[in-house]
Amino acid sequence: MTATRCQFPLTVEQIALSHYQHRLSFDEQLRGDERYAAVGFDDRHVARLKQGIAGQLADEDLQQLVGLAVKRYQSAGNHDASFGSPEWRQIARALCTAEYEALARAAERDDGDYSGQPAHPLLVNANMPEPALPPVSIETLFADYIASRQALGKHLDGGANWKRVVTSLTKFLGHKDARKVTKRRLLDWRDHLLSSGLSPRIIADVYLACMRAILAWAHGNDRLATNEATLVKQETPKKRQTRERGYTTDEAVALLTASLSHQPPAAKTASTQESKHITAARRWVPLLLAFTGARVVEITQLRQEDVRQDGDRWIIRITPDAGSVKTGEYRDVPLHRQVVDLGFPEFVAEAGVGPLFHRASRRKVSFN
Repeated sequence: MTATRCQFPLTVEQIALSHYQHRLSFDEQLRGDERYAAVGFDDRHVARLKQGIAGQLADEDLQQLVGLAVKRYQSAGNHDASFGSPEWRQIARALCTAEYEALARAAERDDGDYSGQPAHPLLVNANMPEPALPPVSIETLFADYIASRQALGKHLDGGANWKRVVTSLTKFLGHKDARKVTKRRLLDWRDHLLSSGLSPRIIADVYLACMRAILAWAHGNDRLATNEATLVKQETPKKRQTRERGYTTDEAVALLTASLSHQPPAAKTASTQESKHITAARRWVPLLLAFTGARVVEITQLRQEDVRQDGDRWIIRITPDAGSVKTGEYRDVPLHRQVVDLGFPEFVAEAGVGPLFHRASRRKVSFN
């Protein structure tokens, strides 16, 4: 039997088992009433059920015997068989089986025996479908994943660079339910990104890396039964090196000169004016990178409280308290005299408590 137009399709075996369980539950409910009294069975009714099971009854007779039950399962969206069709007869005969077996259990119960089990293969081999699980929002998983990382001092920007990844995936899928995400659909999404012009490296290092991290976290925390992204990869071409890895002397001089001489461009309105944090970053970050060898993120997350004077030396502390540090451990880095002479301590003193080069605090994910 096919039930492509049914909202909640069940097999013939499942319809029979559902009816059998319903009849036993109703029998137990009746026995819970103090007015209940055992009622004898109609031998003619039992005989007709046997004929129905054997396929010896006409459609009209089956309709009189179990027609209401057939209709009830049709109304519930479990089948769409029309009266008199082979599918309809199959369901009707199955319901005759369920009725007959339920009557046998009721008779056993009247004698105090509650151990009886159905004998007909139709019921013995039937299994009801697993109940539908509620959807799991991809966006909610992302927000919860970011929150778990932030508790460890990571992704303090709220995963801003990954938000577009989640939006891209949900738009491609046409839904937001992580339970419906399959390896095949993730591969299709990857191929779609390739055809849209994104580079293989961006797809591998940003898009797929993001979803692997989120789905792995969800699977590890029992939010999803599987991690469909585990084997979804994107090959990347080997990087070509056509020049020096670092800056040449001329490039370094040009960069530091531009940094030291930076002035915020004129703006027509206050809303388009370059913020003082951006101006400070453009002036001091390249210089600090050049003299400390620290990573960009370690410098850009510096706070006023991370800069101190120790005797005649100035020291910056790179610490996980300020944000991401690869090793997870703090380290103190002495400032070169040239950085001090250029006025960095004075800038720090005037900056005020908190981040020197940005205004962000710990941000939450929002898709609004």
